[in-house]
Amino acid sequence: MDIDELRLALTDASSGDLNQNTGRFLGWDAIATYMSARMAGRFSPVIGVSGPQGSGKTTLALSLVEKLRASGYSAEAVSLDDFYLPLADRQALGQSVHPMLATRGVPGTHDVAWMGRVLHALTDQSPGCTVSLQLPVFDKGLDDRVDVRTVEAEILVIEGWCLGVTAQTDSALETPINRLERESDGTGLCRRWVNQQIVDHYLACWTHVGCWLQLRIPDFKLVARWRGQQEQSLPAERRMTEVQLANFINHYERLTRWQAQCPPLLPGLSVALDEAHQVHQVDEHF
Repeated sequence: MDIDELRLALTDASSGDLNQNTGRFLGWDAIATYMSARMAGRFSPVIGVSGPQGSGKTTLALSLVEKLRASGYSAEAVSLDDFYLPLADRQALGQSVHPMLATRGVPGTHDVAWMGRVLHALTDQSPGCTVSLQLPVFDKGLDDRVDVRTVEAEILVIEGWCLGVTAQTDSALETPINRLERESDGTGLCRRWVNQQIVDHYLACWTHVGCWLQLRIPDFKLVARWRGQQEQSLPAERRMTEVQLANFINHYERLTRWQAQCPPLLPGLSVALDEAHQVHQVDEHF
């Protein structure tokens, strides 16, 4: 399948409709088929799926893993969210650096050392070799790490909202972007610390990603709508209230907007979504 065939497939099937056999979005299936075919000529042991909260990264990553396995690859998926620091560690950050860091999400609240070891293990191996990986398991309802799982894979699909994020300029950090930043980070201490974490730790991790699949949305307001829909999938006792969710999303707003302004992640595929969660446009950058 080439890019024109992918565009035709996306025209024929609404991305928001479900495949009755797999439960995956039809558009996601088409994109996953395309990316799996690309691996034959451009093998990458690490594929990154990046996009705002609620955009469908997890569904797309799982669909891609299924297609890769069907093509004969040993593939697994992991979320960047699984690398969140345990609650106690984030609470310690909240006390030693800034209270906002007790909330999971922004760079600096992940176990980057663990993620780096996983990515190194894959990219240090010869193409096609299967590697044993220990991956953390994070429970969002409990807001804590709950387990470790061991997988065997030659390709790892990693997905996350700030996957591939780059640092902002000093001038971009000067003005608070929302009420949370105005009231809780008026001096900019937290956002500058987060920015430095990107420079010091995250950029090195992104170099291991050999192929990108980036989801883009037309308006940040959609994050609240789509993330709210995801919240409803959690048990009632673990769901955030509307006020809690709005405050939670405020932690993500700065870097989500920043990523939307940045050039596409290369090499890979850029997928623009519309307000109905349909694929509006797809472009390849290989």
